Amino acid sequence: MVFDSLQVAEERLEPADVASSAYAAYTADGRVVDLLTSEEANGPVVALRTEADDRRELERRLAHYWDRHGSRTVLSPEETVRLLLAGELPPLRRRSWLARILHHDASAA
Repeated sequence: MVFDSLQVAEERLEPADVASSAYAAYTADGRVVDLLTSEEANGPVVALRTEADDRRELERRLAHYWDRHGSRTVLSPEETVRLLLAGELPPLRRRSWLARILHHDASAA
């Protein structure tokens, strides 16, 4: 998921997902964003930009994203964000759980 601001991320992310560590969050330049909520996962989500830089991990995740799109070209984080926010990328082609079992493809989700 891509959001155009931390405030929008706070409004749209589900507290239960944040509490279960379902997301890794970064700014487009690779800064780590801490996502926080209450232990009961019923409070608001808070997104805090940190000083930690993990652009390498962001690029690794984006390479996986582009691979799932069937692309041999991996765009920069900034270009990927621009395309996603502009709605210029098609949705991922997700294979069903049954197709993964039938084709023994545990990597497709």
